[in-house]
Amino acid sequence: LYDHFRRAVKWLIYPLVSKIWRGIYEWIGAFAEMGRRIYTGDVNTYAAYVILISIIILYAFTGVK
Repeated sequence: LYDHFRRAVKWLIYPLVSKIWRGIYEWIGAFAEMGRRIYTGDVNTYAAYVILISIIILYAFTGVK
């Protein structure tokens, strides 16, 4: 049904759609890389995260300056 329309505007739409999807792909890749660096699978790293976040929360809620 839309084959004629697709052929008529393919030269205009395809580069635009490709650029949009490429941007989304790169953003998701960057986000996944950040997650990969945070979640290393090392228990010692997770323990350090818990301690660090606990200290930050303690300082935030007690008002220690």
